[in-house]
Parts: sequence; C-alpha cells; structure tokens
Amino acid sequence: MEDEQRLAELLSDALRRQGWAVDAVGSCADAYAALRVASYRAMVLDLGLPDGDGMALLRNLRAVGDTLPVLVLTARGRLGEKVAGLNAGADDYMVKPCATPELHARLLALTRRASGAPAPVLRLGPLEFDQSSRMATVHGEPLRLTLRPAMVLESLLQAKGRFVSRTQLQENLVSFQGGLESGAIEVYITRLRRSLEERAPEIRIENQRGFGYRILLDPSP
Repeated sequence: MEDEQRLAELLSDALRRQGWAVDAVGSCADAYAALRVASYRAMVLDLGLPDGDGMALLRNLRAVGDTLPVLVLTARGRLGEKVAGLNAGADDYMVKPCATPELHARLLALTRRASGAPAPVLRLGPLEFDQSSRMATVHGEPLRLTLRPAMVLESLLQAKGRFVSRTQLQENLVSFQGGLESGAIEVYITRLRRSLEERAPEIRIENQRGFGYRILLDPSP
C-alpha cells in the first residue's frame, strides 16, 4: 500500500496546485468520516481500499441518494470493470496511471455539470474569468493574480452580485485538513481591488458587515 499512498499524495499535491482543496483519505472508514463532516464538490475514488471495496462505498452513496460527483480512478481497466463502475453510479472512470491535467479537466467537467453551469467563462463588464484555467482578463488583457485571490474572484463572480460570506470564501479556499491565517480573506480582497481599480474602475467589490462581499458593475464609475 505504500506505492498507493505515495500516488495519492502526488495526485493530491498536483490538484492543490490547480486550486483544488483536497482531503486525501486511505480507507472506506475515513472516507465516510470525511463525508459526514464536510461538503465536497467531487470525489476521486480508488476501488482497491484496505478495509473494503470502493465499489461498495460508491453503491452505498447512491443507495442513500447522495449525488456527489464521483470519478473512479483505478488500475482495473478491463471493459467489464469500467461498465460495472459506471453502472454502480460513477460519473466518470479513469485507469491508472493517469495524466493530472486530464484528471483536472475531468473534475472540472463533473463539477460544472453538477452545478448546472455549462459555460466555464464568467463575465462582468470588461472582466472575463476562465474557470478552466482560473485566468482573468480585463478588456482582453491578462489580469495577473496569484491562485488564492483568483479563487476568491471566481467565488464572487459565481454569486452574480449576491453577497458571499467571509466563511463561505474561506471554505472555498481550504480543505477539511487545512486552514487560513487570520485576515487572509481581507488581504486577498485588497489585492483584487488594487488589480481592478486601474484597469476596470467600473467594477467594484463591496463589503457589508454581517453579509460578506460582492462584486458589482457600476455603469458610472
């Protein structure tokens, strides 16, 4: 199991670099425990787990009506095994070894379908944000942002003018196992405002105590 654990760590690190908050667990019991205390956008499931078959875990999720997108990632590559996995409720099926850019792209596709957002590009006036690459442009020119401010911007744009609480922004950035330094959200908001104020003064980020933050288009800046 040491090789499997190492592979899980490498994949987790690669996905984190792409902006995903990842909880890597190594057993069915740990997976059930994580699902009880946290809300996830998707699950990457290996079928060969030390305390049970991942297929049984998948069937149990579907039996109780859990619609969490599940991508099976396994060494079981025969056609019959793929069909069995999809019939058990998997939304996608990949055979190891896999390329992490493909895994990232497939996870994005799963989460877009689950959220009902087929288009990966978010727009607000001259600002465009590509959710696939997490790259922003203003008037077609790149807006240079590091990963976490870009993720905050993505959350604000997804809300379409509604307030997003500070707590929700934090949850979008961290995993069940991680955390943020105190005041980090405020720092990222400040960076976003500075990046936008010269390039797109008609776009503003507001904050209201008790409600959080929202991004708006002001027609007369």
